[in-house]
Amino acid sequence: MTVPAAPTGDATQTFCNSGTVNDLVASGTNIKWYDAASGGNLLAGTTALVNGNHYYASQTNGSGCESINRL
Repeated sequence: MTVPAAPTGDATQTFCNSGTVNDLVASGTNIKWYDAASGGNLLAGTTALVNGNHYYASQTNGSGCESINRL
C-alpha cells in the first residue's frame, strides 16, 4: 500500500468572526482535521475555530492509508 502525501492548500486561512473546521479548505481525498501536527485529536467538522489555534489536515486514500505528514 502506498501512503498518500499530505493534502495541499493555503497554510494560513482567515475567517471573520466565526467558523468551524468544516470551513477550512484543503485539497485531497477524505480530509481529516487534527489539533496537532502529529498525533493529537481528530476534530469533528462542527468544532469551532479558535483565533490563534492551528489546525492540521491529513488525507486518506481508498486503501485506508492516512498521510503521515499534515498540512
